[in-house]
Amino acid sequence: MSSTINGPGSGSPQHEAQLLTQVIVDRQKGDRRNWVIMNAALLMYAAGLASSLAQATPLAQEALDSGKAGAFFTALVQGRPPQSKFVVPPAPAVVPA
Repeated sequence: MSSTINGPGSGSPQHEAQLLTQVIVDRQKGDRRNWVIMNAALLMYAAGLASSLAQATPLAQEALDSGKAGAFFTALVQGRPPQSKFVVPPAPAVVPA
């Protein structure tokens, strides 16, 4: 069983795409947005773009709130190159104590 934006094993791929579009492009608020932010933060952390989830979460929120994630997503869906690069600033170096 797969986990989706609407919970484990729910919805068709088309339905899930519609829900993601509502969150990413239309900036819908609520639990679904929180789910997208947490997943984006986890991916940023795993990719080494943030040194912690606490650092990655505001980066994910800003990407949604600024409309950059929506513009990037829309360009990809329409099969055209994005107008601007979607860049996450590198994480600061972590110095062990």
